[in-house]
Amino acid sequence: MRGLFREFAVIRARMEDARTLASYQAYQTVRIYLMTMNKKGRMPDFRAVMAKRSENNLDAQTDPKMARALMEMLAARAGTKTKPIDRRRIVRGL
Repeated sequence: MRGLFREFAVIRARMEDARTLASYQAYQTVRIYLMTMNKKGRMPDFRAVMAKRSENNLDAQTDPKMARALMEMLAARAGTKTKPIDRRRIVRGL
């Protein structure tokens, strides 16, 4: 029974993520359209549009505190907690 509630929570979180993504995509579409109209029909430079960073990306430049917060948020959505890892077990160079 407990697993059923966990699955429900995961499905609900996925649906919320899909709704958030669809809303974000719609917002970006309207934003780019308005930027184009403000420049008299010219599209904005692709690099300028893509250069804006999202809050939910992890890369080499991400602040460690923000990365930890993002991972804890993802773990909470999955119904688990973050756990420390043993760095001696990390395999590199594959």
